[in-house]
Amino acid sequence: MPTIQSNITDSFYSCQPTPHDRIFQKDQLADLKKDNLIGNIVDFKYKHIPIGFNVCRNDESIVFHKMQFDDIGFPRVPLAVCVDNELHVKLQLNGNPVPLPDFFRKGSDCRLNCATVLNEIVNYLNY
Repeated sequence: MPTIQSNITDSFYSCQPTPHDRIFQKDQLADLKKDNLIGNIVDFKYKHIPIGFNVCRNDESIVFHKMQFDDIGFPRVPLAVCVDNELHVKLQLNGNPVPLPDFFRKGSDCRLNCATVLNEIVNYLNY
């Protein structure tokens, strides 16, 4: 049986960097879940707005809408998501009402309880 020369094994192990000390940090999952929860329309923050959408807010509701302009500069709103005080959601596509997606209706009370679902609803409208 052949033997390994010691100078080969020494050069092999010397190429590996020494391990670094790990820095242990507080678990951030609970903070992210807490930040993601929506209890009222006041809880919506700027970071919850879907990319490319504008926001209109009043005392009774908040509307996320995407605005596009035609060749002569006339605006139109192809996508809109309205969330009322009770966090019920209404969807519009080109001014027509759209039914809520199955993933939002099944197993929930059709209320927007977390901000990440808003992005999923926007993706549903884009299809």
